[in-house]
Amino acid sequence: MREAHNRQHQKDHDDQQLQLQKAEAIKLRKDAKVIKANEIKARREAQAEARLVRAQQKAEEAADRATRKTAQKTQRQLQQALKTSGKGKKSVLKASTKPALKTTVVGYRGGRDQPSDRKTGLPAPRSRRGRSIKLPAKYK
Repeated sequence: MREAHNRQHQKDHDDQQLQLQKAEAIKLRKDAKVIKANEIKARREAQAEARLVRAQQKAEEAADRATRKTAQKTQRQLQQALKTSGKGKKSVLKASTKPALKTTVVGYRGGRDQPSDRKTGLPAPRSRRGRSIKLPAKYK
């Protein structure tokens, strides 16, 4: 009877140890699951933070690009204004670059030769539709 009692006691003890091992394994799995969930959450937060930083950098770069572009545009406009203002002065100085048209001397009864008011240059070139064509300076 003692042996049966000892076997029963040993069996109960083994069952209890098995239950404790199972409970410990369940607890470890739950802890691992919580740790893994926390790691995933931290990683997602880090990714979201990195996304925000990249978006801010992209916005700053776009603003810098726009600033540079407007600066270049104003610089071009200033240079163009300087060119056109210089051209205006040059055109005033070059006003006499067109060749003067020849005036013909037409005789009249008085015996003297007097220049007429009529100018004898070539007629202005015209297109087929009748519009006048402005020739470049080197062909005039």
